[in-house]
Amino acid sequence: MSLPLPSNLGINQCIASGLDGIWEIELKLRIGQANDVLHGLWLALVDKAVVFQNAVWQAKSYAMKMRAWDMIHTINGAVRKQAAIYKQC
Repeated sequence: MSLPLPSNLGINQCIASGLDGIWEIELKLRIGQANDVLHGLWLALVDKAVVFQNAVWQAKSYAMKMRAWDMIHTINGAVRKQAAIYKQC
């Protein structure tokens, strides 16, 4: 089921219906969503850098290094999720 957004209706139908202002509103919303996702991606990459700096490189034992790599893998999942959402924008 698709929502009746201006992009689904087409610009010609929106103009014919007198809804051309809504087209611009949807574009602004999509740009805002893309910016939010990019910010989330940036935060995830910062987390990854901090974990590398403070946990992976400074791990003194095998167990500590494995825990640090588990955190990296978790963060990679968040990065993949943000990237997938961005691709849909």
